[in-house]
Amino acid sequence: AYLDGLVAAGLDHVQITLESHDEAIHDRMVGAKAWQETVQGIRNAIDADLHVTTNTTLTRANVVEIDRTVDFIAALGVPTFACNGLIYSGQGKSYDLAISEQELAETLEVVTEAAERNGAVVVLDIQPGRYDFLTVAKRWKWALEHPLVGLALDPEWRMGPGQVPGRVIGSVRANEVNGVSAWLDRLTRRQNLPEKVFMLHQFRDSMIV
Repeated sequence: AYLDGLVAAGLDHVQITLESHDEAIHDRMVGAKAWQETVQGIRNAIDADLHVTTNTTLTRANVVEIDRTVDFIAALGVPTFACNGLIYSGQGKSYDLAISEQELAETLEVVTEAAERNGAVVVLDIQPGRYDFLTVAKRWKWALEHPLVGLALDPEWRMGPGQVPGRVIGSVRANEVNGVSAWLDRLTRRQNLPEKVFMLHQFRDSMIV
């Protein structure tokens, strides 16, 4: 009934965090017994004809069988698999489950292979911390050259001087978003790629200024 009300109000897209196909791994990462409820929520959203995207934070806890997670999510009927790494600031610098940028690159290769096998789309969900979005996006140019890889910007985690991720809701200027969009468009045209998924997360007006 709650979901029906959201759909009636105009909701047409949801992103749901699923950290693993393995119930124990997901529950450990989110700190609660939530896997079954989460998977049922994905099924409910699909049954409501919403466009569903999942998001997975890539860490040492879940990357070993990340291809199986992509397979599982695709089998649920989800067409888009988004993923991100831990923000490399604050406690993220010393978090023992964080993977290096090189390991993240290797993992993304596995993810894109699994997505291609399932006819799914991969979205790189950028949570830049104190960096600007374009600088971070350019680091992953090689991945965005893959026909099935798109890009999402998450201003919630775009921090200004003195701000701490998780304590404040970040924001981004519209011209920065437009700059990333223009760069991605040029990359797509130069490489003769199909149209890219380009997403912008926003749940408060103040996140885009």
